[in-house]
Amino acid sequence: SMFDGEHQDRHRRLMSAIDDIRRRAGDGVAVSMFDATKLTKASYATLDDIIKLMKKIEAANLEVQGHTDDTGSEKTNEKLSQGRAQAVVDYFVEKGIAPNRVRAVGFGSRMPIADNKTKAGRAKNRRVELVPFQ
Repeated sequence: SMFDGEHQDRHRRLMSAIDDIRRRAGDGVAVSMFDATKLTKASYATLDDIIKLMKKIEAANLEVQGHTDDTGSEKTNEKLSQGRAQAVVDYFVEKGIAPNRVRAVGFGSRMPIADNKTKAGRAKNRRVELVPFQ
């Protein structure tokens, strides 16, 4: 039916926008300060692009996942990662994204993507990832 075609088309557009979001997020939503939950100036441009996409594609919902390196206690890291993720979510909501379309989750240092023994590795591990959810 026509509806199915339209539905598939919407789904395709959504998936490609999400790929776009992921690429850009990989690009610049890293959090560079260790103890700050404030967003860096550079991350605003990326987030604004993502917000534009989310306004265009109503079905796109994002989970904002905060991560830290393994410096300090895990309890502190969990709080820190949650705070960073929440800072991104708050920014989205402030810019007009409905609160039920974004959620913040802090993983602390449990999901490293690089070696915590090196400075460069730790910098990579301090990050925020955007993951679509239905």
